[in-house]
Amino acid sequence: MNKKTDQDALLIRYLLGELAEEQQLEMERQFFNDDEFYQLLLAVEDELRYEYAQGGLTRDQRERFEKRFLTSDAERERAALAGSVLTKLYEASAASAPEVREKRGWWGSFLGFVAAGAPGMRFGYASAAAALLVIVGGSWLILHTIQLQNQVAQLEAARRSVESDSQRQLAGARVQQDQLTKRLEQEQSRIHEMEQTLAKRPAEPSIFGFVLVPGLLRDSSGPKRLIIPPGEGEVRLQLQTNTKEKYPRYRVSLQTLDGATVFEQDTREAAVVVPARLLPAGDYMVTLHGITASSESEDAGDFYFTVVGR
Repeated sequence: MNKKTDQDALLIRYLLGELAEEQQLEMERQFFNDDEFYQLLLAVEDELRYEYAQGGLTRDQRERFEKRFLTSDAERERAALAGSVLTKLYEASAASAPEVREKRGWWGSFLGFVAAGAPGMRFGYASAAAALLVIVGGSWLILHTIQLQNQVAQLEAARRSVESDSQRQLAGARVQQDQLTKRLEQEQSRIHEMEQTLAKRPAEPSIFGFVLVPGLLRDSSGPKRLIIPPGEGEVRLQLQTNTKEKYPRYRVSLQTLDGATVFEQDTREAAVVVPARLLPAGDYMVTLHGITASSESEDAGDFYFTVVGR
């Protein structure tokens, strides 16, 4: 091919499969949208076919051309037909102008044949060559159009498949998100109900315990000093007696040292639970009596303690 432009060179690289995939797809989109550009491609392909027929391609270009354009019997027949046309053109040109000519491209040979031949012969060969060119070009155009349509259909099918997959994935993600949102709302509702239930439930009074031994003095420091923390609801007084006698029940009496009774209770063990509000700071005495099976009362010990400031 003589005096190829940059655009011709790019089209040749496309036809021979030398372009990267992205460039090839971009050019195919241009062919599909631009009829003039597509017609230029057809012209360059015809010229490439005749260039192959007359041996004008490099070894690498010939190999690529054969792999892309000679893969079927119909393509090989077209290549052979192009070679036959060139042979007839060269024979006619040599018969009408025997002088030695510099080797030219197929289009230049064709023009030389038309310009140099005898009037009658020129018309006959020109008509035959034109007819052959129309047949070859028309067949190729139909075949290549079908190939491009198939490629477009494949691309469209691939695009629809990708869109369908994306929509399914998006729908699945939305379903999962809705499920998670629903579960979160259920958990939040359950937690809210539990908080309301706990808020309505009366607070259980806390119990703070002390162990008391009988007698006025437990040690040299005097009566046992009780420090009741603020907020305590009840105070449990565990009473340790000196006797090994176990009574069916006990009667506990809590008094101030002035003799005022603060709290009395019958229990099944030597212990008593007293509301903390009944024990302001001061000195106290606990009198414990054991009740026998015959309902007789026996002295089981006296216990002294002091409540310090709370």
